Amino acid sequence: MDQELLKSLENFRPLKIYKIGSVIFRIYKAKNLYQPSWNNAVLKKITKLARQSYLRYGRVPLIDEYDKNAAIFLCRSSFGKLEEWLCLRFVPGNTDTHLLEDLNQYVYNGKTIVNIIKNKLVFRDNDLQTKLVAISRLCGIAPKNSAMKHTAQAFALINKEFFSETHFSYFLGVFRPEVLKKILRFSSRFSLSFPDAYKTLKCRPEQVYLDRSWSAYHFPGYFLNASQLLKSLQKLIEEKKLNIVFIKKYAKNYNPEIKKTANYMEILNMIYGINAVLLWKGKIPGSKITGEELRALLDRSVADGSKLKIISAANWKKQLKRIKIKQVV
Repeated sequence: MDQELLKSLENFRPLKIYKIGSVIFRIYKAKNLYQPSWNNAVLKKITKLARQSYLRYGRVPLIDEYDKNAAIFLCRSSFGKLEEWLCLRFVPGNTDTHLLEDLNQYVYNGKTIVNIIKNKLVFRDNDLQTKLVAISRLCGIAPKNSAMKHTAQAFALINKEFFSETHFSYFLGVFRPEVLKKILRFSSRFSLSFPDAYKTLKCRPEQVYLDRSWSAYHFPGYFLNASQLLKSLQKLIEEKKLNIVFIKKYAKNYNPEIKKTANYMEILNMIYGINAVLLWKGKIPGSKITGEELRALLDRSVADGSKLKIISAANWKKQLKRIKIKQVV
């Protein structure tokens, strides 16, 4: 992190300061709900720096239309000479005709998931704004040459602050399993529980699924099972249905010889740019199938990689209250 940037933040007081062991957690609110302006220019810059981590999935704007009405928080975790940042935003259900991005992404029995949410959770259109809030753009800045170590604690402390001052009824988000493991395990003795949407909606798991016409093939590394996607593509290449030369034109790091033990980040790096192939319209150059046929094949062979989570705010707050941490300031 640029030290000059941090120095210019010295005069902006954190909302809260906590201490867990030898780690100091400073909670900042970069932006208020329903207010288009930011509270601090430096925090906005840090938010944009943190959001650069999303570029690993594809090209996304660092600031988008959902930020206008969102509350945006950051947590600065300091330990020894190191520090890390966690940033996340809370977006209200429906403002300025913009439906929650997460609600656009998922369907229930082939139709918008909004219908069942209205029937079982919020009941009226205008309640979407006042009763639903979603977390998104969860991202961070790790210490130089090190991994983030305090993500779960920072995540919980930000949530404690946000839900202490708001009155939403339901909380939702779309997460990959790798992310959930990092944010929910607060300590060896306590983990937050964030149920799949189908459990809260009291329906069968197969009834709630990703609408792949929305973002799945634009950002396959986030929304699809990356390992299954890689295996399916390799199978099509071996069967000479897909042209590897054409794939490498867009996914320049693509390597069919990658080890079976490759982790998620290695696969993500390898398939970066593959969205151009997955979104192809008509016959794929040098291949035996069309883009439409490719997507149909992947719909059958590749599972969703991320899951929609929904929990009542009352349940979430109850869990957060179990976290007893002494506030320093």
